Amino acid sequence: MSQMSRKILLMSCIIFGVLIFASDVFAGEGISSGRRIWDNTLLIINFSILVFLFLKYAKKPFLDFLYGERDKIKEELNSLDSMLAGACAKMSKEEDNLRNIAKLIEDIRQTGFELGRKEKERIIEEARIRSHQILKKAEYEAHYKLVNARKALADELMDMTFNLVPDRLIKAFSTKDDEKLIDQFIMELEKTKGQFI
Repeated sequence: MSQMSRKILLMSCIIFGVLIFASDVFAGEGISSGRRIWDNTLLIINFSILVFLFLKYAKKPFLDFLYGERDKIKEELNSLDSMLAGACAKMSKEEDNLRNIAKLIEDIRQTGFELGRKEKERIIEEARIRSHQILKKAEYEAHYKLVNARKALADELMDMTFNLVPDRLIKAFSTKDDEKLIDQFIMELEKTKGQFI
């Protein structure tokens, strides 16, 4: 017999003995002492048979049931312990976050400031490039318009010149000048004629 079953048997006997002696207190005066001893003896025998049957047939299933319940409770406690540990870890992390909130806010502010500064520099650079492009385009357009204006002016001056030259030439040359030019032309021809012959 194992130590556990001995303890159960001992406890059962103690409880049975208390019940037997307590039943004498409540028993009436009309029962003889021999009858009481006989009743108590049968009670002990019956109780012993019940304890024996319990230990023989019901002990293992009963202990298995108790061990199974113990294991279930142990698993539930382990699960609750792991959940508690996870909750404690989350709570600790949140406490750390709350302690570091000022630093986080400052980091976020610095990051925002840095992003704003970079964006401002990017916009300024784009504006500088765009203004340079606009100035170059304006310079090319002005140069193109100036060239066109000069050409138009030159064409107009040429037209005016061609319109004025015949009148002025006619006025500038007299008949004597015409004769001189013709004589000069003839002399030039004679010189050139001598070279080819």
